[in-house]
Amino acid sequence: MEVEYELTNRGNEGFPFEYYYLNGDHPRYVMPYHWHMDYEIVHVIKGILPIHVGNKFIEMTDGDSVLVPPGAIHGSLPPTGEYECVVFDVTRMFLLGSPSQNALISFWDMRNGDPVIISKNSEQNRRVEEFFSAMRENEKPLFGRVLRAAGALLSVYGDFYEELANIPGAQKDKSVRVKRVISFIRENYTSHITLNDLSLAVGLNREYLCREFKTVMGMSPIAFLIEYRLEQSKKILLSPSGSVTEAALSSGFSDISYYIKKFTALNGCTPLQFRRARSKNAEGV
Repeated sequence: MEVEYELTNRGNEGFPFEYYYLNGDHPRYVMPYHWHMDYEIVHVIKGILPIHVGNKFIEMTDGDSVLVPPGAIHGSLPPTGEYECVVFDVTRMFLLGSPSQNALISFWDMRNGDPVIISKNSEQNRRVEEFFSAMRENEKPLFGRVLRAAGALLSVYGDFYEELANIPGAQKDKSVRVKRVISFIRENYTSHITLNDLSLAVGLNREYLCREFKTVMGMSPIAFLIEYRLEQSKKILLSPSGSVTEAALSSGFSDISYYIKKFTALNGCTPLQFRRARSKNAEGV
C-alpha cells in the first residue's frame, strides 16, 4: 500500500482552513491513503463512506462525521455518494503555546491518536453541521465565517475533551514531542535552526529526538526542516517578482548553491526550471 505524505499550507494566514467537496466527478473522490500533521474533519453528505483511520475501519452513512487525528494514515474507496472535509492547521489558528492550541494538542494526546466518530444522531452533530455550513458560505463576510466556523469546531472539541477528561488512565500520545518539533519548525523555519535548537525546544537529547522523529515521520528532523523550507520557497518562486536568491534566503537557506542542489534533488528540476514551467502552465490556462 502506497501512502502519501501531504505537506501543504491550508487556507491563508487569516483563515488556515481548506474546504473540499467531493462527489463521483471529483478527481480526488477516491481518497488515497495519506497522512499529514494537520487536523481534519470528514462529513458524509449522502451515501456511504467506508474509511480507514489509523488502525480503525469506520463505515459512515448520511450525516456521520469523523475527526481525523494529526499524523494518522487515512484513506477511503467510496462506493457512491458525496462527502466533504476540512483540513486545518492548528499551528496557524492560534498563537504558539496559547491555551487553545495546547488544549487541541492535549486532546489528541489523551485519545492516544484514536479517531472520533460523530453520529448524525449525536448532540455534537448539530455543531458539525454549523461548522460545515460556515465553511460552504464563500459569499458571506470572511470574519463572520471565521468566527462561526472556529466557534462551532471548538465547541465540538470542547464536548469531547470534557468527556475524555473524566476517563481514568488516558494515555499520552508518544508522538506529542514530534508534533511540537514540527510546530517549532513552522514558526521558525526562516531562522537558523540546528538540531540542538530542536532538542532544546522539546527537552530531549538529540539522539533520542532523531530516533523518535524518524519513527513517526519516516525522516530525520533536519530532513523535514529542509523539505518544509523547500515547499515554502515555491511560493516565492511563483510570485511575479520572486527570484531564486530571494526564495532561498527567505526560506531559511543561507547557501544558494545548496538550496538549488536540494531543490533539484527533491523536485527533479532546478528552481528556475520550476518557475518557468509553472509560468508557462499559467499562461496556457
